[in-house]
Amino acid sequence: MDKLVSVDFYAQFGFLKKPDINDGIYLSYNMLHKPALLGILGAISGLKGYSIEGAMELSDVPEYRKKFEGLKVAIQPLCSQNGNFSKDVIKYTNTVGYASEETGGVLIIDEQTLIRPSYRVYFLLDIENKLQLTLNDRLKNREAEFIPYLGKNDHQLWWKNFQIWKILENDYRPSQKFRVDSIFIKPSDEKLQREVRRVSYGEDTVRFMYFERLPEGWHPELPHYQLAEFLLTNYPLSPEVEITNLLKIQNGQNEHAIIQVF
Repeated sequence: MDKLVSVDFYAQFGFLKKPDINDGIYLSYNMLHKPALLGILGAISGLKGYSIEGAMELSDVPEYRKKFEGLKVAIQPLCSQNGNFSKDVIKYTNTVGYASEETGGVLIIDEQTLIRPSYRVYFLLDIENKLQLTLNDRLKNREAEFIPYLGKNDHQLWWKNFQIWKILENDYRPSQKFRVDSIFIKPSDEKLQREVRRVSYGEDTVRFMYFERLPEGWHPELPHYQLAEFLLTNYPLSPEVEITNLLKIQNGQNEHAIIQVF
């Protein structure tokens, strides 16, 4: 039996490292992505993660990935500027002597850091699954086995506003213009672009489209992220736009939303 719940995750700072850039500066993803989110859930649930360097083979999969990889989630940024969070670059210096092979053994890192990021995360839980039922209780009671953090252990994570949502329509197929409240995987066709060009630029609402190439999971054969193009927008979308895995939902305060679970 499925149960849809949500919590609002937030932190003072965050760092979701992009693995493909580390020359001179470490860059961060702006949006919370699913692999990082499942690591947070692993900490909350007390599941094993990555072991110390050299103790795991490349083919080893951490316990939290094995047990949560099939969990369906949706992610919605909160208190952002059109989906974007403020960022700053922080310089770290490690002088313990063995941190770097450079002369003097001093490691200096410039690291892009998210400032006060927050996200509403929806979880489609199977409450007949003991682990997911335990996760439900811990999210509700704000309990965690290990301290969760947003990307690195310098940035502790908190959450609030546990909500239960009623699913009004599963695999929602809109018959008129609609908006998706969460990030969603960008459709591959051109219908979305054509619909945007029809919008009048004289309206009062500030319209935006936010794109980011994010990890949606792990590569099935390689120890790499599986990436997808994600989109967040407040443009009304045409029912011709084919977006899969949409849920039309409602909470106890009679608030409605449309989200994509992935």
